[in-house]
Amino acid sequence: TATSTGSVQQIKQSVLFQQTPHTIYEMVQDPENDIFLFLASKTISTKTNAKLKRGLKKLNTEGGSQTDQPSEETNEAPYIVNLEIGGEFNIRGREGTNLLLVPGKKIVQTSRMSDWESGYVSTVIFEFETVANSQALLHFTELNCPSENSKAQEDHWIKFWKKINGVRVDTIDQTVVLKNKSPEMLFNILTDWRLLSKTLKSKMKFE
Repeated sequence: TATSTGSVQQIKQSVLFQQTPHTIYEMVQDPENDIFLFLASKTISTKTNAKLKRGLKKLNTEGGSQTDQPSEETNEAPYIVNLEIGGEFNIRGREGTNLLLVPGKKIVQTSRMSDWESGYVSTVIFEFETVANSQALLHFTELNCPSENSKAQEDHWIKFWKKINGVRVDTIDQTVVLKNKSPEMLFNILTDWRLLSKTLKSKMKFE
């Protein structure tokens, strides 16, 4: 969803993944990672997938660069990955700087799209949570997105989540069994979010 504040907007989305938070943390920073390409090669033919073939060739080349070389397939946008705090990146037209990196937990970056007007820079926040069966629930926020670009930006992220096999969610239903709790204890737990968080061993977020 997008909420307006004058000439800029805030985008918030929640996305569920089958993979662990640490895996999604890595995929957000480097969605075309050679490791994922290598795993994909076990089931996808490199003869018909030029990008996969190019990635595997780079993987097997000693001292390979993190920046893709020009493709015979298409004239692609830059792909520059940086995994350090303060490092600059350019992921197919989205460029920025890493402000905070907590592996498997949180990513904060400055961000701007190549087609935005000069001077506009947003802040993107990726917060990762572990849910049932070690799956990752990602809470995403983009602050200060230009209003005129907000719809296109929402669509950009929706396509990005699909690319890395994520499913947008509004709520997640869970069944919780609280054994040996009296009615009075249950009432106290359900009316005190701190106690509920401690009982469920899960972070609680209220807006």
